[in-house]
Amino acid sequence: MLYEKFSSSFKETNPQFFSVHDCFGTTTKVFVLKTMLASVYTDIYSSDLYLYKFDKNILDLIENNSNYRLDREKRTLEMDNHTYHIHDIVWVMNKKHASPITIKKINS
Repeated sequence: MLYEKFSSSFKETNPQFFSVHDCFGTTTKVFVLKTMLASVYTDIYSSDLYLYKFDKNILDLIENNSNYRLDREKRTLEMDNHTYHIHDIVWVMNKKHASPITIKKINS
């Protein structure tokens, strides 16, 4: 997605673009890349289905691959004699996706 959006902003057919995980090397259109990257991440990660599935998979991973005690209802995890509260995905999904401060940082 990112490469398609980024490369379409060039007149050339093969713009220079290198990506390693979440690090990028590019030519002079860094601001365009930054804005498009934020847009692509928002498109990918703001889907309700994706976030609920991601949450479930993390909890499944903890439950199936550790000796920690996970209480899905209370959203707690017991490990090393401590109890940790896990984020409530329903609460997260009901929050605004971006604050004006975040948007200002993206645009700077």
